[in-house]
Amino acid sequence: MALQASFEPPQGFHPVLHLSISHTPPPATSCSLYTLISLPPSFIADRYQLSQLHGEGKLGLQDGVLEVLGEGDLEAAVWKAKEARVLIELGRSDEEDSGKDKIDLRVPLHMRYQKPDQKRRRKRSEDAGDGKLGRVEVRMDYPRMFWACQERT
Repeated sequence: MALQASFEPPQGFHPVLHLSISHTPPPATSCSLYTLISLPPSFIADRYQLSQLHGEGKLGLQDGVLEVLGEGDLEAAVWKAKEARVLIELGRSDEEDSGKDKIDLRVPLHMRYQKPDQKRRRKRSEDAGDGKLGRVEVRMDYPRMFWACQERT
């Protein structure tokens, strides 16, 4: 199994996470392949948007489970928000197309407004109209991929 993740060229506050997954056969017939995207408070996963795109087949999957867990307040400022997770079932071993060599997903995300930088604010008022904006670096953990198998009884 191999997972490659990257952000497509950003469009303002709306980055798109591109996941390219090539997988091997499952360890058992009762297994499903999942990816888990952990989002720090700077990122927003809009569960309604993702659910709609998934239902329309526009995420890159025809079937499977998609769950957004954690922070759901789209309007919360970064300093008030908590982490969130996106769990996506990529395929079950019993599906006809589970033999696909590659899965491409495009997961739209959103950015929260960041905490104001007091130093930059003062500098900007001194240099009134210099047109420079402060930048904030945000980090996100690499998505995880795993097999989940049902226990046989």
